[in-house]
Amino acid sequence: MPGNDRGHVEVYEVQKNVAGQWRSYALFDEKTLAIDATKDLMSQKNPPTSARVLMDRGDGTPPQVIFRKTTLDAHNEQAHHQRLEVLHEVETQRAARQQEKTQSRSPRPHQRKAAPVSWNALAIRATLLATVGIAIVVLVRLSLLQ
Repeated sequence: MPGNDRGHVEVYEVQKNVAGQWRSYALFDEKTLAIDATKDLMSQKNPPTSARVLMDRGDGTPPQVIFRKTTLDAHNEQAHHQRLEVLHEVETQRAARQQEKTQSRSPRPHQRKAAPVSWNALAIRATLLATVGIAIVVLVRLSLLQ
C-alpha cells in the first residue's frame, strides 16, 4: 500500500454526483485503479452527471480532487476543437488577404504616361491657333471682297 513519509496510508475515493449530491462509489488504495474506475463509471449506459476521485492522505488534511469527469467533457472537447479549426481558418484567410494587399500595393509594370505639357508648348500652340484663325479671317474677307 502506498504511504507517505509519515506512515499515513493514502486512500482514493471515487464519488459520483447524484441529484446534486456527491455519493461515494468505491475506495481504492491505488490512484490508477481509482481513475480507471471513474472512467468506466462515466462510460456506462446511464452515467452520472459527473464523477471524481478524491485523494485522502490520512493525515487530517482535507481530501484533494485529483481527477474529475463529466458528461459534458466530450462535448466541451468537441467545441474546443471546432473553435480551434475556426481560428485556424480565420488566420489562413487573414494571411491570404494580407498577401493580396501587399501584392496590390507592389509596383505595377510601368505604363507610359503622357509628359506634362510645359508653358512654352502651350504658348506655341496658342500662337499657332491665333495665326491660323487670323489667316482664315483674312482669306474669308478677301474672298468676300471679290
